Amino acid sequence: MRVLLIGGSGTFGLPTCRVLAGLDEVDEVVIGARNLEKAQSAARQCGDNVSAIQVDATDVPALTEVMDNFDFILNVSSYKTELTAVQAAIAAGKNYCDMISTTTAHEQLHAAAQEAGITAITGIGLGAGIINMIAVYM
Repeated sequence: MRVLLIGGSGTFGLPTCRVLAGLDEVDEVVIGARNLEKAQSAARQCGDNVSAIQVDATDVPALTEVMDNFDFILNVSSYKTELTAVQAAIAAGKNYCDMISTTTAHEQLHAAAQEAGITAITGIGLGAGIINMIAVYM
């Protein structure tokens, strides 16, 4: 499975990337971030099956095109990207999950995700999600 990890070079993204890269089910993790140099540095820390690309997670058409190449999308970036990232996942027909704590995307796009035949889970970051990532980071 190919995973796009949006925001995978930050505080929560880097430990998340390490965990994903070590899973037997994951063949490749690609960190998608605005800052390509930071993403490439993070990729080097996570393993041979991790690479990086520059992604603007606020640009739905561009993000949709990038998502076409992946089996699963995990967004650990800013809350500012949640709505556009879910919209892009729906347009690309890709399963999506994020650690972002707002419910805006869920409320606005639940029906669209169902119609597209995808699973879009938002807001796993509060409680256990962030605590688990802190534990991995520590």
